[in-house]
Amino acid sequence: RYPYPVHVFHEEMPLGTQEEIRDVLRSARNVTFEDVSQFWRTLPHGVSEKQLKEWLSVPGQVPFYGRGYRIMCRFWAGLVWQLPSLDSYEYYWRLDTDSFLTQAVPCDVFRLMQVNQCVYGYRSLTLDHPNVVKDLWPTFKKWANTALSAGELENVTRFALSSNESEYEGIMYYNNFELGTMALKRHPLYTSMFHFLDENEPFGILRYRWGDAPIHTLGVEAVMLQEGWRKCHFQEDFAGYKHGRNFQVFIPER
Repeated sequence: RYPYPVHVFHEEMPLGTQEEIRDVLRSARNVTFEDVSQFWRTLPHGVSEKQLKEWLSVPGQVPFYGRGYRIMCRFWAGLVWQLPSLDSYEYYWRLDTDSFLTQAVPCDVFRLMQVNQCVYGYRSLTLDHPNVVKDLWPTFKKWANTALSAGELENVTRFALSSNESEYEGIMYYNNFELGTMALKRHPLYTSMFHFLDENEPFGILRYRWGDAPIHTLGVEAVMLQEGWRKCHFQEDFAGYKHGRNFQVFIPER
C-alpha cells in the first residue's frame, strides 16, 4: 500500500537470509542491506577492552546486558545517523528485529508527518531503570552548559526531571518504534551531544549501559526546543504494534 524503501542493518547476515527477507518484503520499493558489524569491533577513544570488561563485571551492572548490547546502544544513539548510506533519505521509521506490526499500516506515516509539519514521531514515553541512567543527567548538563542557552537548558530540564524538578528518572521516548527526519538526528546540536557523551567520562554508554532511548530523548528535546520543531504522537497500538518481549510471532514454513 505504501511502497517505501526498506534499509536493513545487520551483522554478517548470510546472503540466503537476505534473499528470504527480500521475498517477504516484495511490496517495498527496494530492500537494501548494510553490514555494520565493524562498529561492534570498535570502542570510543579512551576506552579499552580491558576497562570495558572490568565495568561489565561490577555486580550492579551484570544483569544489564553485555558488550554487544551496549555497542548496539552506542550505534543507535549516534553512530548510525552519520552513515553515508542514509544520505538519500529525508525521513526514517525505525523498527527493531523484535518489533511487530500485526495489522495493516492505516495511513502513509511520512505523509502524515509532512502534513502536520512534524520532525519526530513517537508512540509513548516511559522511564528507564535507575541503574542504567546513572550520571547521564549531570553529564548531559556539562555539555548543555556550553551548548545551550540558559533558557533552552531550563526547558529541557522541565521536560526531563520529575514534577518537583529535583530528580532525573530516565524519561525516554520508546524508540523501538519511532519516526523522524534525518535533519533532526544529523542536527549539529544532536551530533555534538552524542560525541560529548560518547567520548568523555564516565563513558556511560559502556560503563553503565546508558540506553540509546534516554540519550536520544535528551538530544531530540534539545534540538526541537531550540528550533521550535513539532512532534507527532502516534497511538500506542498503531498498526497493532507489539514488542518481542511481550509478543511471540508464529512464522509458518514457506
